[in-house]
Amino acid sequence: MKKIFTRIVAALTVLTLMLCAAPMNSSADGEMAYNMYTSPDMSAAGDVHTTYMIDFRAPQSVFGTYWALANFGMDFSKETKKAYKNIKLGGCYAGLQHYKGHGSETDRLGILSFWHWEYFGKDENGKMGWVELNASQMYPDRVDDPFGGEGTGMQSIHDYAWQPNQWYTMVLHSWEDVENDSTFVGLWFLDQESGKWELNTYYDTHLINSGLTGDMGLFMENFMSSRREGVREYNIKNMYVLDKATEKWNSINKVTLSYGNGGTANKVGTHEYGYNEEEGYLWGITDGTMREDQAEHDKAWPESKVFKIQQPAAPTFGTLVTSELKSEMKGSDLVVSWTAGETSTPQIGAKVEIVDESGKVVATKEMTRPELTSMTLSDTAIPEEYICRLTVTDIFGQTAVTEKATAGYEQGGEPTPSPEPSKDDKSEAEPSVPAPQPSENEESVSESPAVPAPQPSTSDKDDEKDDSDKSGLGTGGIIAIVAGSVIAVGAVAIAAVFFLKKKKK
Repeated sequence: MKKIFTRIVAALTVLTLMLCAAPMNSSADGEMAYNMYTSPDMSAAGDVHTTYMIDFRAPQSVFGTYWALANFGMDFSKETKKAYKNIKLGGCYAGLQHYKGHGSETDRLGILSFWHWEYFGKDENGKMGWVELNASQMYPDRVDDPFGGEGTGMQSIHDYAWQPNQWYTMVLHSWEDVENDSTFVGLWFLDQESGKWELNTYYDTHLINSGLTGDMGLFMENFMSSRREGVREYNIKNMYVLDKATEKWNSINKVTLSYGNGGTANKVGTHEYGYNEEEGYLWGITDGTMREDQAEHDKAWPESKVFKIQQPAAPTFGTLVTSELKSEMKGSDLVVSWTAGETSTPQIGAKVEIVDESGKVVATKEMTRPELTSMTLSDTAIPEEYICRLTVTDIFGQTAVTEKATAGYEQGGEPTPSPEPSKDDKSEAEPSVPAPQPSENEESVSESPAVPAPQPSTSDKDDEKDDSDKSGLGTGGIIAIVAGSVIAVGAVAIAAVFFLKKKKK
C-alpha cells in the first residue's frame, strides 16, 4: 500500500507541474516549499468504501498550492475483472487548489482526476492487445479533459469559490447507475458557514460494482517555483469512510504526519505539523523562505510522527429536503419535477410512482443522476386523476418522500392485489398500499437513519415493472365489458318483442 501511495504522490507532483500554465521561475535552483503529508491508518476501515468524508480549512493560502484531500483507487470487482481481462493500473485523487487555470473564472478550484486503466482485449480496430480504459466526465456537461505526462487519464478542474480560514467538508461518493450498471464517482463540497452543498463533478468509471479503495493519503503541495515563498497551512479533521460490505461508518482515529520533497529535489524552508487537541484538528505549515537557523529548525522537526485523534464514531450531516413537486402532461408524456431545499443534503437518486384512485402503482421510474431534478415518464398509460409520489435518496442514504394529488383525485376502495410472483421471477412485486387521503398540500417526510444505508443496488430496477399491463385490461375495463354485454342483451330482447307485435297486426 505504501508503494502505491508513493507512486501516486510522485505522479501527482509531476502532473500538477504540467497542468500549470503560469510561467515558471527561470532561476537555476527551481526551489519550492516542502510538501506536507497526512497518512490515515485504514487498517480497521475495510477494503472497499462507498463514501469518504473530510473537513478542511486553509488558514493561509498562497497562489500555486494544491491540497490533495484524498488519494485513492477503484476496486476491481469480480464483475469488472470478467468484463476487462487482466485489468491493471489506475489511481485517483481529489482536493482543492489555489490557482487560476483551465479557463476558470476564479483562482479557487475543485479537482477530481482518474489515471487510465488497461485491460487485454480488442481495440477499436478489432486488434487484440492492451486497451486503454478512461473514466468519462458526466458533469459538468463538457468534453472530457485528458492529461498526460507520467501516466495519462481524465481530469476535472472546476471552479469552486472556497475561501481561506473557513471550514469545508469534502465528500467522495461512489454508486451504481441504474441505467447502465456502471460505477459512478462524484465530488461534493459543503460550505459549513452557509450550510450549502455543491456538486463539483462526477464521472462514469465504466467499472462494475466498484468502490473506493486505498489509504486515502493527503498532502499539501507548492507546485510553482515562482511562488515558493509564503506561508501555506492546512487544518483537517473528521475523516470517515463508509464500508461497502458492512454498510457502517469507520472513524479514522490514527494518522501519520510528515514532510518531504515529493520526489523533487531542492525543497527548502520551514516545515511544521501537529495536532490541536483542544479544537480537534491536525495541522501542517510550510514556508519556502530559508531561515538563518535552518539546520536547527530541521533537527527540531522529525520527518514523521504518529498522532491519535479524537472524533465522533460516525459523521454528522444535514437533512434531505425536497419541495415544489409538480407533474404535468406534455402530449403523451408525464413530466415530474421538484426542487431541493437550499441547504438540503445532496441527492443521488430519485424514484417517481404514479398511484391511481384504487391505490395501485400504475407507473414508476427511477434514476441516479445527482444533478437532475426532473423525470419524464413516456409510453405509459397515466390516469386522469392520480397521486404523484416522489422518493429522493441522498449521498448518505437518507430518503425524503413527497406526494401530491391531482385536483380531482378521489381514493376508491381497497386496491387490487398484485399477483404473486412466480418462483422463476426474481423481481419483487410492487406493493399495493392504499394511497393517502387527497390534499391540496404537499407532504415531505425525511427519514434519517442513525447509520446511513448504501444506495439501492441495480437489482432493484426490477421493481419498476408496470403492473398495469399484466392482464391487458384493468378492473374498469372488465366492468365496462360486462355492462356493455348486459345493455346489448337487453336491446336485443326489446327489439324481438317489438317485431312480434308488429307482425300480429
